[in-house]
Amino acid sequence: VPQGEPRARLLRAAIELTDPRQWRAAIALLRAMPASGAGPPTTVAYNLAMRACVRGGAWETALELVEEMAAQPGGAARPSAHSWGTAIDACAKGGDWRRGIELLHGMRAAGVEPTVQCYGAAIAGCASRGEWRGAGPLL
Repeated sequence: VPQGEPRARLLRAAIELTDPRQWRAAIALLRAMPASGAGPPTTVAYNLAMRACVRGGAWETALELVEEMAAQPGGAARPSAHSWGTAIDACAKGGDWRRGIELLHGMRAAGVEPTVQCYGAAIAGCASRGEWRGAGPLL
């Protein structure tokens, strides 16, 4: 059984291939990385687990994962623009447009420049609730 990076790649692939209805399995694989010899979860591994959560309807869990990454001082995983975008998309799918806008501002405060996809997800969240006033400043 491979150790280190080869094992980490295998676990990331397993997370990515997780059936959306089994998003808890993606979280379990993420949590198992350190003990399995794969090292701490990377940003990519977190992003894959977050995506599995969003696809599985566990949008709040995806938010917890980006917050967990952001809270790690100097950890192996730091939220990327993709991480923040996935979290903002999770808010849009969960109907929490205000939280999506907060995350958009939070990523800027963390020194990560929002992408077009981040803005699009925040605007989609506002639109899904008919909150065009919230989307206005983003346009």
